[in-house]
Amino acid sequence: MNIMMPKDYPKVLFQNRKPDRITTLDEYRQSGGYSALAHVLKEESHAVVKQQILDAVLLGRGGAAFPAGKKMETVADDEPFPRYIVCNADEMEPGTFKDRVLIHADPHMLIEGMIITAYGILADKGLIFIRHEYESAAKILERELRVAGEAGYLGQNILGSEYSLDIMIFDHTTCMVAVTLNLIDFFARESCGWCTPCREGLPYIRDLLARIEAGEGEEAFFPAIEEMSRHLGNAYCAFAPGAAAPVESLLTYFGDEVREHITQKKCPVK
Repeated sequence: MNIMMPKDYPKVLFQNRKPDRITTLDEYRQSGGYSALAHVLKEESHAVVKQQILDAVLLGRGGAAFPAGKKMETVADDEPFPRYIVCNADEMEPGTFKDRVLIHADPHMLIEGMIITAYGILADKGLIFIRHEYESAAKILERELRVAGEAGYLGQNILGSEYSLDIMIFDHTTCMVAVTLNLIDFFARESCGWCTPCREGLPYIRDLLARIEAGEGEEAFFPAIEEMSRHLGNAYCAFAPGAAAPVESLLTYFGDEVREHITQKKCPVK
């Protein structure tokens, strides 16, 4: 029996890796980069792309090895728009550094992969979730996303096709109350409703945030949301504490923006 050693395996993710810098767009294209995107946009339907990814049994690298195609199948063809694709670069698995290494080595491989996957489900907006400690990786992605957009790989009518995709980055024009409301609305819908803190607390926070965003907020709402967020920690599973995290971040880091919503009786960034 022949046993393949690590040195015998062909490099795929790190085929363009340089010892002291990231791979440029031109270098990525010289290795065949973005040719797959050009092919699928010109020759393949989104349904074919989704099926090909499913047939390839492409596995996630987060530890569970969940098939990427199965995740794409969760988006039904008749799902409403907008549709989102989220790249998880948080790298919370203990002892793993795959996301940071890939971003520092070949960011356009990640970007092209996101675009092809987004096309497979006809997502029109994309987000990259990256942890605060990875500031250098975030700066690389912000820069290379602009480069990709200028080259025609992102934005409206990618490479002359009818497909468009925007990769979103939060900046000073983003209403963080609206962002948090969107997250809490999702958590409130997805809660199993088994325990009281989750079943009652999440809709309560959602309703207060919705009133604040609509210009109907009151001063008492701020401490009320703070208190209910603490109660979410008493739930039986990790779902409610996880849902409380963005609320706590909103109040801690964007408390002034929340108060401006309340005092001005409107969203100050719209």
